[in-house]
Amino acid sequence: KDVDDGIVSYEHDGSETTHDTFTFNVTDETGQSTPNRVYNINIHPVADTPILDYHTPVTLLEGESHTFTKLRMNVVDLDTPDEELIYHLQQLPENGDLYLDGVALTLDDTFSQEDVDTGLISYTHNGSKTFDDSFSYNIHDDVDNESPLATFTLTVTPNPNAPSISTSELL
Repeated sequence: KDVDDGIVSYEHDGSETTHDTFTFNVTDETGQSTPNRVYNINIHPVADTPILDYHTPVTLLEGESHTFTKLRMNVVDLDTPDEELIYHLQQLPENGDLYLDGVALTLDDTFSQEDVDTGLISYTHNGSKTFDDSFSYNIHDDVDNESPLATFTLTVTPNPNAPSISTSELL
């Protein structure tokens, strides 16, 4: 009767598990109980929004390149494989270029977490006297859940070996 009246319910903890159980018995007014029974629950996963796990800032010399790996840029979505976690570029770097396997990326281009994991994404600074750069992106999963906008910042250190120009005036 309690089950029929909605007094007994089950609430999943929100984890990525697809199976759960609980053990119960039934006791009547006279105190007689049934043997313990195990009730199996099959849980249908829901597509979660991709979560930026971390992105570790990058520091490089002016004019240098950096290849990204999951140690620097990683997204987690336990119900989506890495090849279906898609970075969608919303803002390009101003002082350099992003590349996918050597081909320059443009605004609205995409690449996957698998591309990052396999070292296909790189950034090359343009050699200008700038101290930082950044690019912004959203991440989509296989059912089009979208992450909030994220920005990756790169710190550029002046190259100590860069030639300097000096001028002198003859008086």
